[in-house]
Amino acid sequence: MAFTQLSKENLSDLLNLVEEVKIPRQLRFVYRGIPTPVEFSSVGCFNIADVYFIEFLNICFYLQKLNFKDRKELAKSIIKYELLSLAKADLNCPFLVDDRCLIDTVKPLHCRFYGCYPDDEYEELSEKSVSSNILLAQYYARNYRILLPKEVMTYKVKQVPSLDSNNRQIVLSKVERERFFNQVISIENRYLSDELLAASENELYRFSFLYCLQYWDADKLEELRLKVLSEHLTYGNSPKLQLLLDKKRLDFGQTELKSVK
Repeated sequence: MAFTQLSKENLSDLLNLVEEVKIPRQLRFVYRGIPTPVEFSSVGCFNIADVYFIEFLNICFYLQKLNFKDRKELAKSIIKYELLSLAKADLNCPFLVDDRCLIDTVKPLHCRFYGCYPDDEYEELSEKSVSSNILLAQYYARNYRILLPKEVMTYKVKQVPSLDSNNRQIVLSKVERERFFNQVISIENRYLSDELLAASENELYRFSFLYCLQYWDADKLEELRLKVLSEHLTYGNSPKLQLLLDKKRLDFGQTELKSVK
């Protein structure tokens, strides 16, 4: 059973849990063990990160410190990304604002690992990503007659090495990365209900996908994606997408939190 829907009410309750059991503090402890580069590189921000569900909740909790207008604009960018990223080569991660990471202090494991992969492993992962995208493009062409742009499907995000304060490259082996993954999974297993654990399966999901499940179930989301992609690739814009963004009341949980720590 994979994630298919996440109501706004459920998200609000879960954000209260995040505060109650101090999830931000627990994840911060895990993240501190990962070497931090001296400079931030936005090159890896071509894609929005994959996250564990507990990381998704932590980021939503953090974003509630923004004012309502900024939260709403960010929410619009996240939905646009989810529905249009297969068609637009110039869509960066919605959290990249003025060449800085809006969620730098709470960014998930996948963001923190960028620049730290052994070169040969990163190249292998890039090749697998392109192969997967090509199969996806063939699926859309065969089943829906939607031709996804080749430059998007074959785009490779180059790795810019992360450097420490002594100008040495930071490299994390697969074993080291797995250790951090397991620590986050342990937190997830400790606090999520059996129902949520069955849905999340301790797997990684696009942040934008999880966010959109507040408003549409997975089947409806895919139906909207097909409509938006078709309009955009035909006309260069999507009236359907604009209508969705104008109609929805967008936020990150819409709950009254006592504090954001």
